[in-house]
Amino acid sequence: MSDVQIVTADPRWALEFDAFAADLRSTLGPLAVRIDHIGSTSVPGLDAKDVIDVQIGVADAADLAGVCAALAVVGHPVTPDARDHPLAGTALPEPAWTKGFATQRPGQRRANIHVRVVGAANFRYALLFRDYLRQHPAAAAAYAAFKRQAAALLPDDTATYADLKDPVCDLICLPAQDWAERSSWTGDHTHPPPQYDAFAAEFEQHARVSPYNASYDRPALLDLLGDVSGRRVLDVGCGPGLHATELLARGALVSGFDESPEMVRLARARLGSTCDVRVARLGESLDWLADASQDVVVMALVLHHVDERVDALRELHRVLRPTGRLVVSTTHPTADWRRLGGSYFTVEAIDETWQADWQVRFWRAPLERWCAEFADAGFVIERLVEPRPVPALAVSDPDRYQQLMREPGFIAFRLAKASA
Repeated sequence: MSDVQIVTADPRWALEFDAFAADLRSTLGPLAVRIDHIGSTSVPGLDAKDVIDVQIGVADAADLAGVCAALAVVGHPVTPDARDHPLAGTALPEPAWTKGFATQRPGQRRANIHVRVVGAANFRYALLFRDYLRQHPAAAAAYAAFKRQAAALLPDDTATYADLKDPVCDLICLPAQDWAERSSWTGDHTHPPPQYDAFAAEFEQHARVSPYNASYDRPALLDLLGDVSGRRVLDVGCGPGLHATELLARGALVSGFDESPEMVRLARARLGSTCDVRVARLGESLDWLADASQDVVVMALVLHHVDERVDALRELHRVLRPTGRLVVSTTHPTADWRRLGGSYFTVEAIDETWQADWQVRFWRAPLERWCAEFADAGFVIERLVEPRPVPALAVSDPDRYQQLMREPGFIAFRLAKASA
């Protein structure tokens, strides 16, 4: 096997990083301010060498040395005084590009470990490179094509292959700098990991046939959308692409995003090149979408997972045309009240385990709170629907059918932009 071999993107890379990072945390404790998955294996769908790149962020140069020493003690081969290439056109002092470097210890999967000071230029570079490619699939595809050609030319020369990549990475980071300024990107990433990432494949199988999804929520939302032929539809929190598949079949021009890289990978596998799907977090800038560029936005069972709901809704308001519509579903407030008890008017975040081991966080709130947030974001309710299950459910799952005919589980809204 050659030293430089580009393989097809593997969804297991994210899980393998999680396991590798957990081992590092147990070794390093508070010395590691943060541990991030970086490099090509951190970008969903990007072909790469089968080597996980890990960035350990530390507080200062002293902790950098401490981490390198701790890694060496447990068997990682370490170079404590390594150096990254400076970004072309910059004149930053040497410490901005210094790092510690290590590889996997015996018995572990292949990995490169980069130890950098949080906030240093090379620390920021790695995160910006990753996040820009996650948000720009065309750039990621071009980078993958370059890597395959370079690997074919230099199959046994890892050092020259790496040197050849450096200016290409710089060419990617130059527009990424502009993107970071426009989108207020900081690389802080203080948000928790996307909660659906850990069980994305299980959720895909569940949502495809689940009575609540396939026979209740999804039909109701598609009915609220009406005729979408030839219309630009943005699928927010697109998950594995189940709604997008239906929308494409009805003639819509679909794009979508989800904060879970693994969900995005599943959606891309399902949809192929028919749909632009990317990783993005609802509540932050959707900078790749122009003002008034979308005819319809659909958001199925997503909003109750969002903390910054009004900010998220305002950004969706921005990208909708003046005559556009936002169709959104969420848990029916009375369903949460019946199940959780307490006051119907309680507004609180709930942490629960769904299915066997899906750790999720969501918000319960009364109907008046949801309506107030729609209004605060500039929307008016055009139609409110308390769905009924499709008749076929009466045959396949009669007990669930009768329950949903008596007690609403979800609620759906079609929202229009309020008049100025």
